[in-house]
Order: sequence, then structure tokens, then C-alpha cells
Amino acid sequence: MTRLPLTLKELGGALFKAFRLRSTPPQPGETLKEWGNRAIGPAVTSKIISTAMLGIYASDASELSATSILGRLFNRNQITVKGKLRGTVSAEGGLGVLLSNLRSHLLSRGVTIQTSCHADSDTVLAARSAGPVILAVSAWQAASILADAAWSPALKLLAEKLSEIESIGLVSLTLFFNSKPPRLGFGTLFSQTPPHGEPDGILGCLQNSEIFEGRVHQSSHAVLHSETWILGGRSRGEVILEHSDDELLKLIFEKRDRLIQSQSHERLVGHDISRWPRAIPFYSTAHEQLLPELDNVVDGTILFGNYLGDLGLASILERTRELSRKVNSI
Repeated sequence: MTRLPLTLKELGGALFKAFRLRSTPPQPGETLKEWGNRAIGPAVTSKIISTAMLGIYASDASELSATSILGRLFNRNQITVKGKLRGTVSAEGGLGVLLSNLRSHLLSRGVTIQTSCHADSDTVLAARSAGPVILAVSAWQAASILADAAWSPALKLLAEKLSEIESIGLVSLTLFFNSKPPRLGFGTLFSQTPPHGEPDGILGCLQNSEIFEGRVHQSSHAVLHSETWILGGRSRGEVILEHSDDELLKLIFEKRDRLIQSQSHERLVGHDISRWPRAIPFYSTAHEQLLPELDNVVDGTILFGNYLGDLGLASILERTRELSRKVNSI
């Protein structure tokens, strides 16, 4: 592992090309790898961009749509969310606190929240009498809800488009240790392409206790160290999801012993494993072609979700502002 995988020559060439990036926007149908090779060079593309994309989109740059991933960076009219804080920030106490406070705020404004409700096309039809319907669910849930909308051929067609969106499977393992490793940092990403990396399905590791204070509690016996490992992705997701808990731990410990700290298993205090067969959408060039048909108001129904091209809280906040304007214009 290294903080800077580029040679001095590669770094110099990348810095020179970086000044011209604004003049090299991605082209329709262009993959991120094709754009990277054209705009900033093969070295940066293979060693940095491709590896970084594994940590964000769980896919290789050769499969991702450059327009979907980078388009907003070249859009001078994009909405920006301004705040007082800079750098890496989070809600004090975690995102669970943020969601709890948001719920309390909405209830104080008279919003009605119903949980454990079944939703189908009839639900959408009944809700349309009160105004626009916003489906803020996954692409595949939206497809299921709208598939039986016999009263609206346009919505049935929209359901067919939604069902074409591919998904990516991921697994996360949060591990707790009784000591800090000698190599500390925010985290690391692992390339899946030789010779820079190995195709083992381990995409990255975040050292939670090094990112924000208070993420790991002290016990009477030791100061615990916490890490979250992400596995799966476009190429290995299905295989990784089939692994047992013991197989996943063995896979991680082999890598952790070699790269971070020896005798990992002996230092382990506890672990938590989560599996997501459909974690995130696959932002391919085929997905890029679907976006114009999804990002419209169809028969009083508006779709809202990360499959529309926004992955990450900041991007979703931007789209929320756009949604507000879209609803008010109907």
C-alpha cells in the first residue's frame, strides 16, 4: 500500500494535464477509462481513477459511464449545497441521529409518516388525487410497484425501463480489535487489476476509529480499534455474497495480516457482517442511455433515487432541491 502510487514522471504529466481538464468533458457513451486515458493519461487512470471508482461505485472504470460519473463536474449550472463546514464531516453521533432529527422536524411540520405499509400501483393511483406522487425507493422496488399500473401505459413502460437497471452486490464487515495496528489512516482502497492489485473482491477498508472521534468506545480492558471492510462489486459481487461468514473473515485476515497487522484473528474482539445483494445501481453506459427517460414526470409520478445518477449525500441534497422545484411547477 502507498499514499501515492504514481512515479514522479507520471505525477508531473498528470499535473500538466490537470490544468486542461475543464476543456475535456466526457462524451456520450464514453467509459470512464476511455475519458481518463484521453484527459489525464493511462497511469492516473489505471492507478488512481480505477481504484477510486471501486471504492465509490464498486465497478471498474472500463465499465462505468464517464458522463454519469463526471457530468456534474462539467455542468456550470449545477446546484451547490453551501455550508460552513469543510472537509470530511458527519452528524455528531452518526447518520442515525441525522435521520431521527429529520423525522422529528417533519412531524413538527405536520407531515404524516406511515411505516410497514404495502405499496403497489393502486397506492400510486389513489395518491395522485392529492397531487404528484414521488417514488423514493430503489429502481427495482419502483419497477415492482408500477408493473401492474394497467390504468397508465406510460407508467407500465416506465416500469420496464426501471427493470433494465442492473445492480451491484456488496458485503461489509465491521471488525473490532483490542489494539491499534501500526499502519493507521482514513482507510485504503485495493485495486482489483494486476499488477497494481489482486482480483480477490476486497475493495477497501475504512479505519472508523481514525476518521472521527467517538466512533469507538473505550472498555475496561482495552481501547478498541474499528475497521469496516467492503467486498463484492461488479465483477465479484455474486461470488462474495455466497461466502460464509468464516470464509469472509478468512479472506480479510489473509490480506490484513499481510498488509496492515499480523495475527489479526488473535486481536479480534467482535465483528458484524451485512450483505446487500442489490446495494447500488450499476452506472454503465447502458444505464446512461436510460436516464433521460427516467428523469421526467410521468403521469403525475416522479422517481427519486440514486439510480438517477446521484450517489452520496451531497449529490442527493442537490437533487432534493431540484425535486422541490419540479413539484412546484406541476
